[in-house]
Amino acid sequence: MNRFKMLLPLLVVSVLTANTGASLYKKKCAGCHGYKGEKHALGHSHSIHGMPPHKVIELMQEYATGKKKGMPIAKSVKKHFMKKYSTEEINAVANYISKLQ
Repeated sequence: MNRFKMLLPLLVVSVLTANTGASLYKKKCAGCHGYKGEKHALGHSHSIHGMPPHKVIELMQEYATGKKKGMPIAKSVKKHFMKKYSTEEINAVANYISKLQ
């Protein structure tokens, strides 16, 4: 029973993080990338489903800073997303994307 009490907070945090990633993705990303990350956003990007979390974050940062060339709307959306959400929320979305199939 004592072990359960120690593991419960970790389980709760994991579930909340997964829900945050899924919720944010569905609200902010799925419109362009598809619910499974299968779409080529605005007809230009690669599909993102199953992309490793570090790659998702790297690409978002590169678009947001202008390091990666892309459509102005994509840069603007990524820049806004990176400013608005915390590191934990961005990581949760990236982890969610990595599990899309």
